[in-house]
Amino acid sequence: DDSDLDPSAWTSRDITPPSAGYQGNFHGSIIPYPSSVGGSDSQGWITFPYVPSSGNIDALYTTDNWDTDTWVQNVMPFAAPATQFNENVVVRLGTQNKWICFVRSSPGSLTAKAFKSTNLLTWTGPYDTGLPMGANPPQAIYEYGRVFFFCFSRSGRTILPNYNAHLMCASAEADALWDSNVNMAAFGGWLVVSAV
Repeated sequence: DDSDLDPSAWTSRDITPPSAGYQGNFHGSIIPYPSSVGGSDSQGWITFPYVPSSGNIDALYTTDNWDTDTWVQNVMPFAAPATQFNENVVVRLGTQNKWICFVRSSPGSLTAKAFKSTNLLTWTGPYDTGLPMGANPPQAIYEYGRVFFFCFSRSGRTILPNYNAHLMCASAEADALWDSNVNMAAFGGWLVVSAV
């Protein structure tokens, strides 16, 4: 409960998984879950843990600022040739009820995958973004009517040959990207932003 910005006033509570021994890994963001799609504008939050045992991505949400929660399994199931989906990032297209989830898939030789949703619980996909990720985690933001998709090309997990320790970015006009089923490569592919 972060209603008070003083960390000494924060509280914690246990989240009950769907079954004993169930493991969900939380490597994505906690984002607003608005009332326009069944959440709460002031107390609705949602996140998308990945499940190593199934390879799928679940949803965990609240409409009362985490006093209670609901866990929904397999909202984004993996599909061959991937063996599992894991780290992910969800970006909202402005104020529209449209969200895109970019997903790291295993093995790392695969391109980034994506899903689309108009309510955060029902997702279509996976779609192929056409962009290699090299087993690196994704990040994305929406600004100025565009989706900016980022990935760090790590040493030993390069995205493009000869680019170790580089930040990569791809971008597209948001509605066009949505209409293309998140074919990010069709809008120009990766650009090298910076080197570390």
